[in-house]
Amino acid sequence: MVGRGGTKKVSSRAPGAGIANSRLQTLRRGADTIITNAKNLKADFSLNYFKERFYREVIGIVEKQPPQTAQISFFQHLENFIVSKQSIFQPATIKTYITLKKSLQQFEEVTGYKLAFDTINHIFITLYKKYLIEDTGVINNTIAKRIATLKAFLTEMGKQKISTNSDYENFEASRNYETTVMYLTEHEMMDLFELKTEKNSTEQHVQDVFCFSCFTGIRFSDWGSLKPENIVQIHQDGHTVPVLKFTMFKVHKEVIVPLNHHALSKIQKYKGYSNETGYLFPLYTNQETNRTLKDLTKRAEINEIIVEVKKSGANRITYTDPKHKILTCHDARNTYATLYLEKGGRPEVLQRILGHTDIKQTMRYVKIIPKSIITDHLQNEERAKGSFLKKREGFNNPIQ
Repeated sequence: MVGRGGTKKVSSRAPGAGIANSRLQTLRRGADTIITNAKNLKADFSLNYFKERFYREVIGIVEKQPPQTAQISFFQHLENFIVSKQSIFQPATIKTYITLKKSLQQFEEVTGYKLAFDTINHIFITLYKKYLIEDTGVINNTIAKRIATLKAFLTEMGKQKISTNSDYENFEASRNYETTVMYLTEHEMMDLFELKTEKNSTEQHVQDVFCFSCFTGIRFSDWGSLKPENIVQIHQDGHTVPVLKFTMFKVHKEVIVPLNHHALSKIQKYKGYSNETGYLFPLYTNQETNRTLKDLTKRAEINEIIVEVKKSGANRITYTDPKHKILTCHDARNTYATLYLEKGGRPEVLQRILGHTDIKQTMRYVKIIPKSIITDHLQNEERAKGSFLKKREGFNNPIQ
């Protein structure tokens, strides 16, 4: 039925008519209020506008909002990236990213600068460099490595559409390439080679595999993977040459390294071990190997003082240490490369032996060292003396 004024009502004879009509009246008044307010506010009145306010203010129904996606922090993205690359990157590379994460977390804690993808800008890089130099005292090469690692991570985040900030592309840090190449002289290498050590001890194992690396130039990452089948014979020009043939772990490149009698003697020494285990040499952790190596070279009296100047920002830092204190297992590779060139080996051949992709990597070993300076001086003196005597002989015995 229709009530007075055209208002629709439920018949009074219907069950629950009173409650229903009261509710209808409330809804009508609410609708009228929304329309009146819209006119007073000069709102852009539309069906959607009316429905949204009617449901919210009169009926009391709030439209459900879509669930908010949990925000993943900058550091959580970095951690996820590190985990995702565990089976792809080399352990040393993973360690570099872990070090970067720790460094950035410490930077945020010390400076209060909150890191997010949109705050990685030129203000950040200025503050971060300042922090690394003044608070941690790291050298420029380390700063450059941290920034290069950060840029690689941010590039990956850009590819995954996680970050759209590209300010990092212009981040720069100077690297000092004139670093000291640590190596043993031939005399020092043979002193270590002949040092007496206890049979089957950690010291003897480290001594032998380090010396083997000095004679072959292999990286520490390849020490523990060499097997008897990596020793092959190559026949050329009537000669049979034993060589080490294997795929380098770091660069996934096959290389061939000729073996001299010193290297072969170490292989023969561990023949029983290789027959039992399938590997050429025992292997220890990098840390234990370096610690043992320092003890060995100290006992071998490898005490030459090494003076190295490095830069942290504009500050020059001078390090003065005996060689045995700073020698590491990687310096066996440096020793091989340096002595190879000292003896007249060609850089392009050394490049192939070391597995370098760029000749620039090899040329860092081409150093003008004091021994070369004196050798060249004596050779020039000898040539000059011979030339002088020849001219004098010609002067005393002129052609008739």
